[in-house]
Amino acid sequence: MVNINLSTNKVAPINRKEVMAKNGLTSVIVIFVLVVCLYGGLLFWKSDLDKKIAIADAAYDAKYSELTSGRNIEVTDLQNRIFLAKELVKKDRVKLNALENVEKNIVVGVYLDAYVSSEGSNILELECIADNYDAIARQILSFKHSEAFSDVTIGSAKIGENGKINFSISIRSK
Repeated sequence: MVNINLSTNKVAPINRKEVMAKNGLTSVIVIFVLVVCLYGGLLFWKSDLDKKIAIADAAYDAKYSELTSGRNIEVTDLQNRIFLAKELVKKDRVKLNALENVEKNIVVGVYLDAYVSSEGSNILELECIADNYDAIARQILSFKHSEAFSDVTIGSAKIGENGKINFSISIRSK
């Protein structure tokens, strides 16, 4: 066989370590470029989200100021009062039941003027107005015969300027 190789130099043997080093360097550069591109993309996305959030906040503030200006503030205030009333009803349901029982047991000629409820106990302090002493006696008897109250104590009683009798009663709910 004839040697048709025109090169007079001998071909150097392929060094596997050099090839692996070149491939490793190339892959590290590619990974680095990918990480830089991803980081840049995330920065761009963050700035885009910040712009959208600023636009949404401005729209919310505009709508909120529109709703709370003029007569609409009364609607907002009413809604806030409704939320507050619902929370109070949930919290003070026991007191409301006691007041319902007071309302059921109030007699003719006696009017409830004010009440005070202690936080830790089931005692209601009632300030009442009566037409006469007979109405006061009937009211005390009504509370004592009620199944809703366990203890009824009369406080002071005095005649007011309008001729009606102002008296106080302390009752304990069961």
